[in-house]
Amino acid sequence: MAKQKKPEKAEKAEPNLAYATEITRQLYRLQELVAQSNPDGKHNTGRMIGEAYFWDTVEKLAKAKSDSAWDRLASMGVALDEDADPGNHVIGNSPHFVVECSVSQPRKAFNIDVAAENINKTWPKVPIPAVKLVLDQAKIGGSKVKTYKIVEK
Repeated sequence: MAKQKKPEKAEKAEPNLAYATEITRQLYRLQELVAQSNPDGKHNTGRMIGEAYFWDTVEKLAKAKSDSAWDRLASMGVALDEDADPGNHVIGNSPHFVVECSVSQPRKAFNIDVAAENINKTWPKVPIPAVKLVLDQAKIGGSKVKTYKIVEK
């Protein structure tokens, strides 16, 4: 039997809602079961902190298990090379799943050293350290990032 060639571009896959629904249903059932052993479950704030702690713990475990599964898939050849063309690609499938990979355009970054050298080539009288200082002073602040973490006592 001839090996099937993988499609070059991804086509929209129909989701299997029954499987996703079952995963969600079982997770909510587990959360309700674990909530019964929350030592602070009798207080509104304690109950909500416990619920957030539960989902944070599930998220950490899920991330570790997902990373492990993706590593195993990559070792099985379900991965794209680093030089893949930008766009959506189908890289693997099974009877009920399709693995798609979206490759973006490479990000262009601003490099102060390159900019200073280019400005110095155009205007040789402007020293490179002065250009770097002006470019560094032109940086503006971004938004703050808040990270919440619940630690069990």
